[in-house]
Amino acid sequence: AGQILGLGFKGHPSRRDGVKKSREWLTLFLLGINWLCRMWKIQPTDRWDRDQRHYVKKHPDELAAVMRNLGRYLDLLKNAKNPMDVRAGFLHPEGNGILAIDQKGSRGNLQETRLYTFADRDNCIVYLIAIGNKDSQQCDLQLSRRFVASLKQETD
Repeated sequence: AGQILGLGFKGHPSRRDGVKKSREWLTLFLLGINWLCRMWKIQPTDRWDRDQRHYVKKHPDELAAVMRNLGRYLDLLKNAKNPMDVRAGFLHPEGNGILAIDQKGSRGNLQETRLYTFADRDNCIVYLIAIGNKDSQQCDLQLSRRFVASLKQETD
């Protein structure tokens, strides 16, 4: 695998590297995304943190794939006037401004995985809401809709 964002990371965290090394990788990756996007900030939710820890241990390939696509999305986003105008094969609009980022574009037989996000155009923040598979899709969407509704209530 090639380098991600020029940070010298090759591949993905392996299971034997442990959670500490995986968190270091994720921190470097997110710092690279913030540098790349300049004006867009990443804001993970508590649920995303829990899901991410699970995926580091149980599905590191799927996590690496959706994170790579998150980087691609943010690269597209920095050139878009409206976050809802961004289109790509790995992006799935879910309504209410929620965008699901999947694992497509990676090699191997990966489990269907979606990272649910919301781009707050007014504050230039991309919220990472949850990560899940097809089995948890409905629950993840309901959670994402409640999260976005609560955000909109806070700003009103």
